[in-house]
Amino acid sequence: MLRRTLYGSNNQFRLLITVPHGSIGEAFFARYPHFWQSFSKPTEIGAFYRYLRIEQDFGAKELSHRFAYWVHTLMPQLGVLVLEKDYPRGILDGGRQLSHCLRSMVPGSLMKELETDLLQVHGSTLDVVRQEIDLVARRGGILVDLHTMAPYCPHFMQGTQTLTEHYDSLEDYLEHFLETKFHHPKFKRDIDLITEDGSGNVIADKELTAAFFSVLSAHYPLAFNDPYAALPHFMMHEYLCSSRGIAIDVPKDLISHQCPPEFNLERFDLSEEKIDGLAKLMAESVQFFFLEQSG
Repeated sequence: MLRRTLYGSNNQFRLLITVPHGSIGEAFFARYPHFWQSFSKPTEIGAFYRYLRIEQDFGAKELSHRFAYWVHTLMPQLGVLVLEKDYPRGILDGGRQLSHCLRSMVPGSLMKELETDLLQVHGSTLDVVRQEIDLVARRGGILVDLHTMAPYCPHFMQGTQTLTEHYDSLEDYLEHFLETKFHHPKFKRDIDLITEDGSGNVIADKELTAAFFSVLSAHYPLAFNDPYAALPHFMMHEYLCSSRGIAIDVPKDLISHQCPPEFNLERFDLSEEKIDGLAKLMAESVQFFFLEQSG
């Protein structure tokens, strides 16, 4: 359940783009066709699908491929490899270590049935990603771990309040992300350049970070490690510690036709124009980095 797309020559690829959460899980549900039979009511299926929809990094797939296209256009000699995990983040989180990848929103009896196989699936894809990271590192290349996120921090991330992640809390979880009463401008998210491990230690490549900041900051508000940092149980922590790279998380409204307050997290249309504009700037950041390295 790992999609591999190459732009240019495999013998020359020096940019690896990882997309751990971009899929709603087509291959996943083909592998587990009985998954939905565990829900007794259509309303339960509907609520869980809404949850999967908001957990998906919708638009990350499209952004990653446009990013790869522009890098290959600007630097034809630079091969680009895009790796996408094709399982839903809300069930099996492709961006976490094995110890943290199983999500508690899945009904307990169903997760118990699937647990062993899900861990095997995730472990096997991690092995492939690690091999490609090792290869790009040996070639002197770079990694970009790409995500999209909700435009606003949900209410349970805005203060001391917490919300237990459990199937019984599913409706509350949805409300905190979707209800506009929780969308205070103070908690509007900017593009997050993820460079630290959550304890103040910089693990992203400093020159690559500087290149992205230099290019993107002229067009977008940027944040560093807010709302997310590369915590040790996230795969991006391992990736950034073993290669020259950076993780980037883009608010979904920045690649949508709809803007707040009209933006709806579970029903919005991607804007090809916005995706293309951001992807081109990201590609220019990569070009700037390599030019600086060669100079």
